[in-house]
Amino acid sequence: MIIDDRTRAELRKLARQGKLIDEAFKAYQRKCHATATSDQIGELRRCFFAGAAELVALLTAGADTTSADEVSAEEEAMVFAVFTEVTRFHDRTLGLAFSKPRGQA
Repeated sequence: MIIDDRTRAELRKLARQGKLIDEAFKAYQRKCHATATSDQIGELRRCFFAGAAELVALLTAGADTTSADEVSAEEEAMVFAVFTEVTRFHDRTLGLAFSKPRGQA
């Protein structure tokens, strides 16, 4: 795991702050793509967050909340925090992708 030097408490705190996926990306980028240009880093970030979004969607869709082994409130809060962070990132990047170039009406 890229961020295995973090404690569970630190990971939960990052999730609550909406920074868990971003910090994981930064660790990944430093370790695997240290010499990437800013354009490459931007594309890597979009891909990383897309993967995170897909994972959250799969976990959410596959969750069986009707069983006796329901997700704890802590786990639910963590998933919600990650979902919120990923959604906020995608809203921002999709907004940029579909916005009109400067100077055009």
